[in-house]
Amino acid sequence: MLRPRFFASLLAVALAVGAALADDIASPDKRVVVRVDNDAAGSPRYSVRYDDRVVLAPSPLGLDTADASLSADLRTRRMSAPQPVNDDYRLYHGKRSACRYRANRAVLECGTERGEKLNVIFQVSNDGVAFRYEMPPAGESKHVVVSSEATGFGFPSTTRAWLMPIDDNLSGWGRMNPCYERLYEVDIPVTKASPSTEGWAFPALFHVNNIWALISESDVNENYCASRLTTANDEGVLRIAFPDPRENNGKTPVEPDVAPPFRTPWRVIILGDSLKSIVESTLVTDVATPSKIATTDLIRPGTSAWGWLREQNNAMTFDRQRAYIDMAANLGLKHCLIDAEWDERIGYEKMAQLVRHATEKNVGVWLWYNSNGDFNDANQTPRDKMDTPDARRKELARLREMGVTGVKVDFFGGDKQATMRLYMDILKDAADAGILVNFHGATIPRGWERTWPNMMTIEAVRGEENLGWDGSDPAREAEHDCILPFTRNVVGPMDFTPNCLGHHYDPKHLRDRYTTFGFELALTVVYESGVQHLGITPDDATHAPKFAVEFLRSLPATWDETRLIDGFPGRYCVIARRSGDQWFIAGINGQDKPLELDTKLDFIDKPMMGVVIDDNGDRKDLQSRAAGFGGDKRLRLTIPARGGFVWRSKRS
Repeated sequence: MLRPRFFASLLAVALAVGAALADDIASPDKRVVVRVDNDAAGSPRYSVRYDDRVVLAPSPLGLDTADASLSADLRTRRMSAPQPVNDDYRLYHGKRSACRYRANRAVLECGTERGEKLNVIFQVSNDGVAFRYEMPPAGESKHVVVSSEATGFGFPSTTRAWLMPIDDNLSGWGRMNPCYERLYEVDIPVTKASPSTEGWAFPALFHVNNIWALISESDVNENYCASRLTTANDEGVLRIAFPDPRENNGKTPVEPDVAPPFRTPWRVIILGDSLKSIVESTLVTDVATPSKIATTDLIRPGTSAWGWLREQNNAMTFDRQRAYIDMAANLGLKHCLIDAEWDERIGYEKMAQLVRHATEKNVGVWLWYNSNGDFNDANQTPRDKMDTPDARRKELARLREMGVTGVKVDFFGGDKQATMRLYMDILKDAADAGILVNFHGATIPRGWERTWPNMMTIEAVRGEENLGWDGSDPAREAEHDCILPFTRNVVGPMDFTPNCLGHHYDPKHLRDRYTTFGFELALTVVYESGVQHLGITPDDATHAPKFAVEFLRSLPATWDETRLIDGFPGRYCVIARRSGDQWFIAGINGQDKPLELDTKLDFIDKPMMGVVIDDNGDRKDLQSRAAGFGGDKRLRLTIPARGGFVWRSKRS
């Protein structure tokens, strides 16, 4: 009979062998290499190189539980041989419809002298690195409380960064933060301290050794919390941090409570020697759990009317919403969103009439809900309809009987495990009821549009509505809008709500003092959202140029292909998207000077005729003209300061 002391000796030998570990995992094209070795104490760490250039110096791995240190006490046992990962899947809305993921996968097996086990799963693809922790079954243990992660990202000191502070004002209106609605810090040293006590939000963009890196996370579900990054230490190491205890009105624990075996979310590092690799990547959905919806017949991407942006509660009347529904039908929009307090200002009975009217016109009606329960103090109604299973399923069944298409659920304000569970429960119950979902006052998407394709969009951005809240936004709007294509919108759909044809509702901060109509119209293509809410009124649609209305009528909300043509965070962005055989190209200039474009469009193999809509000189209106691009026809345009353009090819 073998005694426990013998097993302890075997483990000690294994750990000693692991101390000499230095294994590489390369991407299929060999350009991305992850090296796994041990620090001086024998704990595992990893580093990342791209084309033999350092992106991440040796960085810490591990996590701690309430009962064990699986970081400082963690030692390497063995690394498995890399195995190929092949996954072809469809996105029902997003930057690309047909996705192809190829990677090499290896598992780092680790343990402690006391016998605790923790594995690190690495997957290395041509566009980046994803890794997550896996805790195998632990005897009779029923659950584990994860107290912290040691995970770090060690950037060289010369790294520049584009980072958004995480909200730390949790005593603000409705106690709803964080909602990922702050402005970015632009082109800063990686070691600069966050102005927030809570550090930096995902996604986080870095430029190091002429390589671009975007860090975020994927596959967060009810089994873990969402996370963020700390301020970097003097060595440039940013670490994973858990939510603020004050979130969710101070209710529910911060630390995830999980049952082994379990896996943490993926830590995702998108890489490339140009920003094209960042913008065009689908790595966040590549590693997400495949769709859990049995039938996708309910998925209906499209553009939407939305009265609240410009008229706020004045739009919440039966007659005004009927006018918005009629406008949507006339413009060929697929949806109309009716916002907060519809239950009090219109009522269920009258709303059923509006839904029937919209259905006759082939327009889907979406209704707003407060997520809250006791997680926030916001009093907008309907409330207490989405926070508990019984109330939620009853309400969703009622909406299904009414013929409602989707729900906009607002005011989450937290990244704790309890809130992640609420997101997942809403998506599941909505899918069972055949209802689409839009999250506002919410966290960023974390691969959920693949797992739950009925999740059409998420706000999690300082969007168009913020132009009316204070005087700081409009002056920075053009710069801010030129950051989002390289950061927030990379990781999933973004409900920015472009105000593309009209003035902003607040006369103190008119949008057109700072950006042009060409700029705003271009956002409908530059930004991707499964449902693209347009900040236009029936009056705008009546008085706008016919060519602009026709452009909106032709606008898809889901794309087969996305190409970044040119751009730089905070300065400008020119992007192309394809739907079927039709190309849409749009550009925005966030600078205070004109931008001259002169570039090839190699992805369009022969010239295609189409129509350009852009700014009419210094005037606050639009102009339209025929233009052909592709093949030997270069894209030559001048985008005025804080201006923009769109081009739509003719259908074949």
